[in-house]
Amino acid sequence: MKKAFYLLLLGFLFSCGSKHYYRAVVQLDPMAEAQAFSDSLLLNGVDTLVTYIDACSGCMPGVEETYYIFWVENGARKLTKINQYSRYKVISPLHFPIFFLTNEAQAIMSDPIEKPYFQMLHYHYEVLKVHIGNTRYQFRIDEFEKNRNQNNYKVWAVDKLRADLFELQPGLWQALDYKYEKVKEEVFPFKHNY
Repeated sequence: MKKAFYLLLLGFLFSCGSKHYYRAVVQLDPMAEAQAFSDSLLLNGVDTLVTYIDACSGCMPGVEETYYIFWVENGARKLTKINQYSRYKVISPLHFPIFFLTNEAQAIMSDPIEKPYFQMLHYHYEVLKVHIGNTRYQFRIDEFEKNRNQNNYKVWAVDKLRADLFELQPGLWQALDYKYEKVKEEVFPFKHNY
C-alpha cells in the first residue's frame, strides 16, 4: 500500500515539475478560402462586395487572421467571416457603410497616409478591399499609421466597418465547419539545451 502511495506521489510531483503548453494547429488557409468565396460571389453576379481583413504581422502562430466579407445580394445585406479555424454562417448585418465607401471613394484613395516616426516588427494591421459597381480600391493600414492619421479617410473607412462589426452579437457567429486542434507540448524545467 505504501509503494502505491509513493508511486502516486512521485507521479504527481513529476507532473507538477513539467509545464504543459497547448499550441493551436491551423487548419484552413483563410486568405485562399476568402478569395475563393469572393470570386464565387463575383461570378454569380454580386457587384457589391467589401472585404475587411484584421490581421497581425510578426505575431505568434495561432493568432487569428480574420476575413470579413460584406456583400449585397438581391437588395439584402449579407456578411460572413473566415479565419484559420472555420468558415462561418452568413448573417444579415443591420449596418453596412456602403454609402460612405462609395460616396467618399475618391477622398479615401487620395488622402495620403503620413508615415509614423517609428515602427516595430510586430504590429496589427487592417486591409480594406472594396468592389462596388465600377468603384474598386484597396489599401492596407497598420496600427502605427492609424494612430498617426486619426483624421484620414482611410482610417475612417476602416473604423466604420469595425464599428459595424462591434455591434454584432457574438452569438450570431456560428461556425460551419469548426476545425481546431490543440497539440500538447511538455517543457521540463530542468532540461538544458547545450
